Amino acid sequence: HGLSALRVANAFFPVIDVMILVLVSQLLLAGSGRQPALWLLIAASSLMFTGDMLFTLRDSQLASVPQHALDVLFMATFMLVGASGLHLSMRTLTEPQEVEYRDLSRIRIGLIAVMVLAPVVITALQPHTTLLNDVVRAGLCVLILLAVLARVVRSNNSRARAELATRRRATHDALTDLPNRELLTETVADWGDRAAGQDLEISLLFIDLDRFKMVNDHWGHQVGDELLCGVAARLSGQVRGDDLVCRIGGDEFVIALASRSHTRLAESLAARVLAEFERPFQLSVGSVVISASIGVARSCGGTGALALIRDADTAMYKAKGSGRNAYAMFDTSLRDEVRDRMNLEQALRGALANGELAVHFQPIVDLASDELDGFEALM
Repeated sequence: HGLSALRVANAFFPVIDVMILVLVSQLLLAGSGRQPALWLLIAASSLMFTGDMLFTLRDSQLASVPQHALDVLFMATFMLVGASGLHLSMRTLTEPQEVEYRDLSRIRIGLIAVMVLAPVVITALQPHTTLLNDVVRAGLCVLILLAVLARVVRSNNSRARAELATRRRATHDALTDLPNRELLTETVADWGDRAAGQDLEISLLFIDLDRFKMVNDHWGHQVGDELLCGVAARLSGQVRGDDLVCRIGGDEFVIALASRSHTRLAESLAARVLAEFERPFQLSVGSVVISASIGVARSCGGTGALALIRDADTAMYKAKGSGRNAYAMFDTSLRDEVRDRMNLEQALRGALANGELAVHFQPIVDLASDELDGFEALM
């Protein structure tokens, strides 16, 4: 029984059937599992695979299969394919589908294992015949193993890309695509670990847009988003490749940089940023001018990332209190002022209930007539 070209071609029919069955199953995984037309196609593909596999086994003299059984399988395949094409739900299968990835169940893993191992086992148990027959069988096994390997590699790469995308969404701002507070904290903490050994000074510029709420109130949030993207682009154009530009809040940006401790890079950068804001931003509503207040804090590695961000934020409020459109350097006295202000505010909230407030009336006298004109209440 020689191995003819027709017999070689017949051996590839089950492989092609498996490919068709996998393609149809992709629609099932994509969320179309409730469509009757899809189930008809899956049934047709399964019957065609079964028929071709039995035909191949009979052709290889590995099994005795009646011809009428094969005819019934192939006839049922053609009827199911026609029925699926005529069913009204077939139209929905032509629409784009969103693939949903789920963990494989034990049953699905078992079926995949059987589909992979069955041809290998059959090939191993079949007696050796001619060299061409052995080459064809070995080639089919190699194709199956390569398909499995390609699937594993693809799955691993897809998972790696998904993890990378998830990581980027967690560490970057969705609107401007700038790093967010989480990545800023990680980066500053890493710089802090290397600061002492490399004589580095970590500087943060905390940038807050002045009267940004008026932009949203007057033109709407869409124009406000345009302005934020424009600010992000300008800030990114003012820094070096190793510096970090972040958006950590609505209209709050932070520039983080590490430089030699004897340089004044942070101050010069703050001045350049203020100069950049003097140029109008070209938005969909026209030219818009907005200023910024900047707080600058520096550390040689002894201050934690969150504490350094807090200090830069404190210095920014000093710049706002000085009239806005300016930058201010942080010093420890600012921290003391904030602490005293918070202590006083908290004490005042319970002072009335605790009887700690007393009112005194200061008389106001008209010097011309020497008459009492009123009182000033002093608490």
